[in-house]
Amino acid sequence: MNKTTILVVGLEKKEIATLRQNLGLGYVEEFIHGEAVRVMLVGDKYWQIKLMGETWLKSIHHDDACEMPVDKALLEDTQNLARHFNLEIVGVDYMVGYNGEKYLLEVNHIPNVTIFPSMNEAFLEYARHWVRNHI
Repeated sequence: MNKTTILVVGLEKKEIATLRQNLGLGYVEEFIHGEAVRVMLVGDKYWQIKLMGETWLKSIHHDDACEMPVDKALLEDTQNLARHFNLEIVGVDYMVGYNGEKYLLEVNHIPNVTIFPSMNEAFLEYARHWVRNHI
């Protein structure tokens, strides 16, 4: 089944519902204006990354993506998700709206840990420790 993403900017909820009905879509997602971030966990270490991009699509792979201060509420949410899914390594993407509201976007159970040197080193240390204790 093909998926189509429709971003809706500046419409009221009633207008979104009409659009969804007219196009025969199950769900139309309202566009959230704000800052895209990822909270990374590797074992007991954590970071927050500002995701960047030229369009609405943001990524850790953009040259301007950078580490930023960790939002404690997002960190706590990420740790709860990691516990729930029994993950030692996870990257959780959020959108922080300009109004301060926080939205969960996705849970990456195999996040890229090679972009930022501190995360890469923490991952390698975690992997070495795991191998020593499990093999």
